[in-house]
Amino acid sequence: MRNGKLGFGLAGLGMGAEAHGSQIKELKGAELVAVYGRNEEKARKAAETYGPSDGTRTTARCLMIRRLTLLISSRPNALHLILRSLLLRPGNMWLWKTLEISLERCDAIINACRKNKVKLAVIYQMRFGNAARKIKQAIDSNALGK
Repeated sequence: MRNGKLGFGLAGLGMGAEAHGSQIKELKGAELVAVYGRNEEKARKAAETYGPSDGTRTTARCLMIRRLTLLISSRPNALHLILRSLLLRPGNMWLWKTLEISLERCDAIINACRKNKVKLAVIYQMRFGNAARKIKQAIDSNALGK
């Protein structure tokens, strides 16, 4: 936290980053302090668009900066485990869409968070969409069997 603001980071620069970046910019008490993506030019553009005027960091090591309080990863699911090594400071919070692609990889992230006293939250914004509701109805009515 700097100047009483939560320091957000974005990992992954697709559509999710655009949505999250624009919302972070609108939040009082928040600022984007770190952006990480494989494309450095895209990272720089996102930092300029959504970050503070004093510059948002855009390299992988930037995700370890002290001002970073909360990371939102919108990277492809199979690339989340790679960020596990950055779970360094207690008190940080890490938000992921689908956590990973296998139970073993999910457990590795969960265990790293527990070990480092890092809060972890998983989000999936489509869970109340029509497809999810139809699947839930099919499960509830045993249409898919046991």
